[in-house]
Amino acid sequence: MATGVRARAATHRWRWPVLASMLALGGVVLAAALVSGGRPLDLAVYLAGGDAVMHGRPLYDAAGPHGLLFTYPPFAALLVTPLVLVPAPLAAAAVTAGSLALLARLVAVGLPDRAVRARWLLPLTVAALALEPVRLTLQLGQVNLLVVGAVVLDATSDRIPRRARGVLTGLAAAVKLTPLVLLPYLVLTGRRRAAATAAATALGATLLATVALPHDTARYWLHVLSDPHRIGSAAYAGNSAYSGLVARVEHRPQPAGLAWVVGELLLIGVGLAVAVLAHRTDARLGLCLAGLTGLLVSPISWTHHWVWLVPLAVVVADLGRRGLAALVVAVAVVSPQQLLPRGGDVEYAFGAGRLAADSAYLLLSVLLLLVLAREDGRHEAAAHTGGPLRRPA
Repeated sequence: MATGVRARAATHRWRWPVLASMLALGGVVLAAALVSGGRPLDLAVYLAGGDAVMHGRPLYDAAGPHGLLFTYPPFAALLVTPLVLVPAPLAAAAVTAGSLALLARLVAVGLPDRAVRARWLLPLTVAALALEPVRLTLQLGQVNLLVVGAVVLDATSDRIPRRARGVLTGLAAAVKLTPLVLLPYLVLTGRRRAAATAAATALGATLLATVALPHDTARYWLHVLSDPHRIGSAAYAGNSAYSGLVARVEHRPQPAGLAWVVGELLLIGVGLAVAVLAHRTDARLGLCLAGLTGLLVSPISWTHHWVWLVPLAVVVADLGRRGLAALVVAVAVVSPQQLLPRGGDVEYAFGAGRLAADSAYLLLSVLLLLVLAREDGRHEAAAHTGGPLRRPA
């Protein structure tokens, strides 16, 4: 009882300093981004899409800096439209603040003890800024932290009623299709109601976009989604999905052939199986592995998409595998992909070393799946034989 009171007191004592520090941190990050390159690049593309919606122009002809085109589903354009009504720096501040708040949530999911969370939440959140997916997401004004944060919040927050579980995941999937991989994961882990709610929410959001933007919606699903030229070559350095490795090895802009199809099926099958197995030991770990699986099998997973590495590292450390957590952090901080030449099909000349470096997140994820599958298999065997279940040393 006394321990619980002390933990709550520690939480309240740290809450306002943490919030104030996060706001100050957001100001520093935003100022650095604006000074280094004006408006964050990807946010400028989102705002171009929102501006097209507001003025009745074709959404998928909207171009931001350097001619970059809007590539997200129409519902995403509807959500970003209100940001067009405010000055660009204020829009950037709002996205940065939201991203930092949800970054803190991604860290907090690995700190279940209140007293530990009160002490370590702010330092670890600041430290997470060193991870390349996080710093590049903030620099570009990307939505990765918002999307992944919404999914994690949906799955872990005690304040979300059970009947509302899945709503945030469905909205995230309507903004960015990658979270759809979580629907079979939810079903396989016995959370069928949450899966149904997520699917219904995603469908409802898509239907809303269809009513508001019928021509743009038809164009997205019939043409834009299958157009490889919209988001660039899969072989481009920095695409850490399996499709990127295959495209670079095959010397073609988009992967094709049996190796790609079989590899994708194996990755999604094994990834979800390991995630489900991990869920039986720790639901947080299962969720993170399911999120990684979505990145592995996505057609394009740029390095800044891999913010799932944040909660994964903290959760793995909390489960006692600090060496494995340190490996995740080291790879994400160094991000060897960023050291490689890119563009002009230079990726086709990569040797084995550069191919491995450019697939660092892919190889790390496969290693994590193999190690954790072996470990969770041991736990499962111990449970069936009546042996003790131990956290790894």
